[in-house]
Amino acid sequence: MIPLLFTSVEFYVVAFIIAAAIIALSVKPASRGQAETIFVKGVLDCDSSNSPAHPEICLKVNDDNSVTLIRKGLDDVTDTSAVTLVITKISFNLQIKERVASLPGQPVNQAVFSLDFLAPERYHITYQAENSERFTAFSLLVKPGISFCKTLNQ
Repeated sequence: MIPLLFTSVEFYVVAFIIAAAIIALSVKPASRGQAETIFVKGVLDCDSSNSPAHPEICLKVNDDNSVTLIRKGLDDVTDTSAVTLVITKISFNLQIKERVASLPGQPVNQAVFSLDFLAPERYHITYQAENSERFTAFSLLVKPGISFCKTLNQ
């Protein structure tokens, strides 16, 4: 009876379907989660002490796990302008787009942002300055005491 089971076509069809289902479940990509869009307004400031030669962003993780992001080397921005970040958060991936609305006034060269919505995890971040067509990409481990700067490339 058992040798007869292994020689039937139905057995091999069922075995093939089960094997295909197992392979399909094992190669299925992980769920990325829902996309969340967050808007963050920057506080404009003029820092003439150590103005960078190239535009850059500096990040510092504070003791409460909030992240301070400083955008240095802004062009054509005044104290009456508005600089905002549009952040699209999908799981541990952040896409940050910088938007600038310029108005006449006194020139400033940096904007300070506070990101208080990040968990203590490693994030993969892409940053785009839409007005100047500059960008950078990096990883950030949200752990108190970490700080670094990244140059924005064209």
